[in-house]
Amino acid sequence: MGKEIAKFEGHKGGVYAVTFSPDGQTLASASADGTVLLWNMQGLLVKEPINDVDNKQLTKWWTDLGEKDATAAYKVIWSMEQASDKALAFLKDRLEPISEPDLKRVQRLLANLDDEQFNVRDTARRELAKYGEVIEPALQKALTGKPSPEAAKHLESLLTELKGPTSNPEVLRPMRAIQVLERIRSTEARQLLEKLAKGAPLARQTRDAKAASQRLDQRQKDR
Repeated sequence: MGKEIAKFEGHKGGVYAVTFSPDGQTLASASADGTVLLWNMQGLLVKEPINDVDNKQLTKWWTDLGEKDATAAYKVIWSMEQASDKALAFLKDRLEPISEPDLKRVQRLLANLDDEQFNVRDTARRELAKYGEVIEPALQKALTGKPSPEAAKHLESLLTELKGPTSNPEVLRPMRAIQVLERIRSTEARQLLEKLAKGAPLARQTRDAKAASQRLDQRQKDR
């Protein structure tokens, strides 16, 4: 996402190389001062051990996964990894493969982008935004169909949002939840990733889950 999630202090010279361990738990940094330092990523972001976790805490973590503040969100990722069993059970109830969109409904929403009433246009835009990448072809087709200036403005805005970093909590939560599953690495976590990877091919969640599964498979082969 291009945002700072943590700050490391210890080198006295400039840092010219960094690399993560295969499991992502440790970061190594090499400095012009002649030192190589190893950083415990989990210890950096989660200062206190995670003990008993109840549903209230899990629900708060789920909300925080959608935070714009990347540092806060990544602390949750590491915390959920520590509470892996309960976190996994919680995520299984909230993550489902992305279905292909109802094209008739999408067409109705696209038509509503040109409605006379602001509330109708605004609702249509917000509903279309929730679909994410799965309706990109429909947005592109609508834009090339000589829409009104009002509709074109909304279509261009939606397409721009798909190309850049997102701040939409509904998009951020599953993205970061997939990182939690990849870090847990258990058989059940892998099975959930494989399930999510079978969703609509264009969906960000589907592509992220597939990439996470492939990375886990590669790590297993490299052992």
